[in-house]
Amino acid sequence: MATDRGYMYRVEAKDTDALGLSNAAMAQEPAVQEGTFSEQMVWDQLKTVYDPEIPVNIVDLGLVYSCDIAPLELGGNRVSSRCP
Repeated sequence: MATDRGYMYRVEAKDTDALGLSNAAMAQEPAVQEGTFSEQMVWDQLKTVYDPEIPVNIVDLGLVYSCDIAPLELGGNRVSSRCP
């Protein structure tokens, strides 16, 4: 969960009722994007990772320089990035 200022925090499932949330809502699987795997999908996911000290994502901070995607023989993809 995140605040209106972008601060992130973790809520244990046993405490969700205190916030008016249901345990089922907290236990949902992350949304999976359907369609062709793309570099843009990886960048979009990287933008969901925030620096723990400031409410800015690691891409906009310039902490990720590149993103390389290579298909694997057994299916799937290998994603590698270059960071400082």
